[in-house]
Amino acid sequence: MKQIKHSSDRARSTPQAISPGPRGRSSAVDLRGEKTRARLVEAGLRLFGRHGPDGVTTRELASEAGVNLAAIPYHFRSKEGVYVAVAQSIVERLGGELVRVAERVNASLSQSQRRPRSELIGLLLELMTSMLRTICLSQERTLVGMFVIREQMQPSDAFNVLYDGFMRPVGAAYANAIAALRGLPADDTRVGIEVQMLVGQVLMFCIGRETLLRRLRWKQLDENHIREIERVMEQVVGQQFAGAR
Repeated sequence: MKQIKHSSDRARSTPQAISPGPRGRSSAVDLRGEKTRARLVEAGLRLFGRHGPDGVTTRELASEAGVNLAAIPYHFRSKEGVYVAVAQSIVERLGGELVRVAERVNASLSQSQRRPRSELIGLLLELMTSMLRTICLSQERTLVGMFVIREQMQPSDAFNVLYDGFMRPVGAAYANAIAALRGLPADDTRVGIEVQMLVGQVLMFCIGRETLLRRLRWKQLDENHIREIERVMEQVVGQQFAGAR
């Protein structure tokens, strides 16, 4: 990346991105603030989602973000700092959506009256479909799914951010719904295993996205396709818990 020379030491020490100027010439853009940070986080999601932290260099990260290499230590200290910041961004942007659904489900389950099985299954499906739409609906969100799945397989400091941010509260809502259906305590081993199974079924639409598209001859996952998946999901989960309680 071409560097722009400046006459002062202060200018030389400022992390900058090089953006196209008139007629293709390069011009320096001062990106010390949140814009630089946001660019690095967005680039981090794209690159880390596809290649993992070990498959991305700091130079590649800076190039993808369109910023000077010095912006990484300036804002995050290291590439690993960017990686953790990506996890924090996932929690802030998408985790909140999932947690709000989980809180609604828990509030409904906490009501004193005994709910019919169909309503309990409906609450469980609400959790599953919210995860499907939040993580798997678009290509960008598929990268989120890939990031989360990689942290499951090779946990780093980012895993604690993801777990505390949304995995734990959402998983607790799943457990409460399943426990109500099975007539078991929420911390029962069987309940925990069923939570893992159901969450895994949803995440498969992220990691198996291309297989699904090719198998069904879909060009992309649009709203109609998502609704079709939800209809089948409702049938399968209904059958799974048909004999519950």
